[in-house]
Amino acid sequence: MNVLFNDEILIIVKSLREVKTISDIFKDLGYKKFKVIASTGPIMKSKDGGTAFNSGIYPEQDFKMNLAVIEDKKKIIANITEQAKTADKIFMLTD
Repeated sequence: MNVLFNDEILIIVKSLREVKTISDIFKDLGYKKFKVIASTGPIMKSKDGGTAFNSGIYPEQDFKMNLAVIEDKKKIIANITEQAKTADKIFMLTD
């Protein structure tokens, strides 16, 4: 038996539409202990600054990025953080 079947799994997707699709797939595969939540799009953005066209990116510092949380995503980040506390495994499904 796959060890993931016994783990609490948190799956983070981008859109609310994907929550149902991914949930259905995991149910069909026999997983019981999982939760799928959506970030509803990007949760961070690059801030001004940086040497690459004021993009918030610093190529000379191994492409360090100057990032900021998008203001209206703070509740979503708090929810993801709370859900992550009880997860054994966390998967981020991106485009």
